[in-house]
Amino acid sequence: MSLYSVLGMGLLFVGGVLVVNGLWLHGYGGDDDVAIFNLLVGIITFLIVMWWGFGGAASQGTPFNAAGTMLFSFTYLWLGVNAYRGTEDQRGFGWYCAFVAVVTIPTGYLTLLTGDIGLTLLWWVWGFSGQRSACSWRWSETNTPSRLRPLQPSSAARRHWPGT
Repeated sequence: MSLYSVLGMGLLFVGGVLVVNGLWLHGYGGDDDVAIFNLLVGIITFLIVMWWGFGGAASQGTPFNAAGTMLFSFTYLWLGVNAYRGTEDQRGFGWYCAFVAVVTIPTGYLTLLTGDIGLTLLWWVWGFSGQRSACSWRWSETNTPSRLRPLQPSSAARRHWPGT
């Protein structure tokens, strides 16, 4: 099986989980259902990572491919566990999203050097999405679940960045 076939299979599930998570953030769906799907996608992408990282010549992958995908595997695994547990304070997850967003900048650049403009843009779009997720999850003002207040910066953020 080629690298892009496996990548396509993983991205199919990633697309599905992004839709489900977006609906969940807007109040459609329960934590348990979202947890199961996130855990499933996290496990599928983690298995792809293991194949790329340790599959030998048959995988056509590199540690670079594996490491980038692992960022997303851990994102879905972490979010799945938090949803299952009903975790109210998601600030730690928000800081992880910020880390992922920062890592996508040089990763996109290194991908650009290989000539793959489509994957480069995908990395940078993921970075922008990760940054928006980080803002949404880490800037909690109250004990209200931050997933109910997506993309709304806190008063602290408004003090530091006027106009937000």
